[in-house]
Amino acid sequence: MVKSFLPQLLELGQDAEAENLMENRKMRECTTNILTTCAQLSYIKEFNKYYEAYGVRLLTDVGFAFLKTFKDEKREMLDNPSEFVKLALDVCDRQKLSVLKSQAAKFIETIGDKIPGFFRLICELSCDALEYAVTKDPNMELYPTLGRHYTECRFFAYCSDEDLIDVCLLTLTMVSYALPKQDKIKERFVDICERITKPVMERHSVLLNCRLTVMLGYYIDILYKGDESVFFDVISMFVNSLTADDDTLALAYQSADTLNTIINDNDIIPRIAPFINELLAKVVECVIVVKIPDFFDFLGEIFKFYKTHIDKDTLILAVKGLVQRIELDSTSHKGGARNPFKDPAEDAATSTSSTNTATIAIAKCWSILSTILETKEYIDNYIVPLEEELKYLFGLLSDPSKIEFDDDIIKSMKIIITNSNGLSETMRILFPYIKNSFSKHKFIYSELFDLVKAYCKYKDFVFSSEDHVNQLFGFGVEALFNEDRTANGAVYLIQLFLMLKDDNNPILNLVIPGILENVLTRLNEKPMNRNLKRILYCVVLASMVSNYRATFEYLENTNKTSEVMTKVLQFSVKKMGNSLERKLFAMSLTNILTQEELYDSVRDLSPKIIQKIVDVLVKSSIEEAKKVKKSEKKKFNETEDKDFDSDFDSSESESSESEDESDKENEDRETPNPESLGIDEEDKEDWNRSESTDSNAHDDLLETEIDIQSAFSMFKTGFNSFDEFAYFK
Repeated sequence: MVKSFLPQLLELGQDAEAENLMENRKMRECTTNILTTCAQLSYIKEFNKYYEAYGVRLLTDVGFAFLKTFKDEKREMLDNPSEFVKLALDVCDRQKLSVLKSQAAKFIETIGDKIPGFFRLICELSCDALEYAVTKDPNMELYPTLGRHYTECRFFAYCSDEDLIDVCLLTLTMVSYALPKQDKIKERFVDICERITKPVMERHSVLLNCRLTVMLGYYIDILYKGDESVFFDVISMFVNSLTADDDTLALAYQSADTLNTIINDNDIIPRIAPFINELLAKVVECVIVVKIPDFFDFLGEIFKFYKTHIDKDTLILAVKGLVQRIELDSTSHKGGARNPFKDPAEDAATSTSSTNTATIAIAKCWSILSTILETKEYIDNYIVPLEEELKYLFGLLSDPSKIEFDDDIIKSMKIIITNSNGLSETMRILFPYIKNSFSKHKFIYSELFDLVKAYCKYKDFVFSSEDHVNQLFGFGVEALFNEDRTANGAVYLIQLFLMLKDDNNPILNLVIPGILENVLTRLNEKPMNRNLKRILYCVVLASMVSNYRATFEYLENTNKTSEVMTKVLQFSVKKMGNSLERKLFAMSLTNILTQEELYDSVRDLSPKIIQKIVDVLVKSSIEEAKKVKKSEKKKFNETEDKDFDSDFDSSESESSESEDESDKENEDRETPNPESLGIDEEDKEDWNRSESTDSNAHDDLLETEIDIQSAFSMFKTGFNSFDEFAYFK
């Protein structure tokens, strides 16, 4: 097979019309398959003699002949530059594509690895040919590596200088995995490479500059070590290529890929770091006009890997550029509400774009801004100027219906507020606009609740105006009645009440009655999901924790105290599968009993309240014990390959049954049983179930000897996060 395939490949590659023959799709596919087969057969030692017999001609008249850039690839370089670059990278690296060029590369690489002496031949011949084709030095011996075989290699007879430089640059890039390990070859290669860089660039060939760029990216760690200023000039050359016009867009794509490859290389970072600010200033000049998405990946990597070297002025300059690019590519400020941080007269001068490229650029710019804001070195030292530069983008929150990136704005505002020593004037101005984003997203909170939590950190601001408090609670109240009828609004109100806990706040005293009225109204709507009903009552419990006096004054004035407390006490502890729900019950009911004076309607229920607190504590302690046992078993299994004793297995079996019940209940939350929507019947059923299941908890208590006092102390400090409430959504 090899004996017949190799002569056929040679005959085809030596034909000056081979490129025209390859325009036939069937012919190209057959040649590709033969190259693939011959590459694979070179692994069989018995066939080595056939490869050795044809010698250097396999490299020049087969490898080089089919590695050269044909006319169709040159057309793709203009019409589809990103695909052109992808092919070049495949050729130089993995050769995964089943195309002629990639398989020709695989053929060269494979025979270089498997046939004795061929790797050295590939490197030396490529260096000879590259140096001669670029310099045309009359004193240089013509292809000394070939010697007497030169006349036998037909490829040199019909290829142009550009073709030869093209294939040599690609071939040398392909062998970058091994060439630096050969000291003599490496020394010569470095010398040639440093000498031919400028002459190749001066040819102004997009194709050759693309090949040179990809090759330098693979070898940059061993090049230009004698003069770091030349190294900087080469990196600057890559950056300058990023703003190429449509005819040279392939070079921009190739440069972006090369920069992405080298910018985070551990060997290169120490060489770039000394002049990173000068380089970044050049990069920022490209931000406004660059058309290549990969450029933004490269820019983002700079901020990740050079955070200790970038100075304030350069950082702010970069942020200015990113903000301007988002402004240019966004239509957000057209036809919407006025941006409070922008002069209306400036809008007329702002260009916009609605292309897919613009959308990608906006997303990538925000990704970089997020990286900057989430990096300690930047946010700790430059938070004030960063906020000032982002002020324009924050102002777009005045009408979020005109933009798609209000989540990014919300996230950035949250970071700045959280890391600031005080609430800035900018954030105070923006506060009323948060409601616009809540409305746009139909009260699916995502980043919004994190922003609310950040504002709540500054209670003096929140409680400085009744409007502020009404706005924050209004988000939750509106969500109670939105068309989705989810528990989002109730969960939000629970968390907000607990964050703004203040028994003596006059504004809460004014606001709470309206909130509770809406909650109780929602409770009276039918049909009502059983789990949603429980969460709505949890809102009332959270209100008791937040401001006991205002809550019970409202309930007493409306004669609702007895009704609400009875309903709350009916809920079965066994159904409280969520630990934070149990904590809320324990804290709110304990808060009632610790008051100096109890309302008569509450005093009558005191025994049941005490009983419920104990039941909740027992349930929580049992669940915690199960978690500990489960954790211990997992840890034990990691070190010992044997089973636990039968007692522990039995306990774990009970735990599994409990977990199955919890899983089933979570499923019920997502798809409630229609038969469970009759409120009156449910209440009676819940009451009976509560009486039976809660008594079972006492039996468990006797068996496990729970320390209730330590369990209760856990509730006192457990309200740091309410993420677990997400399971109700």
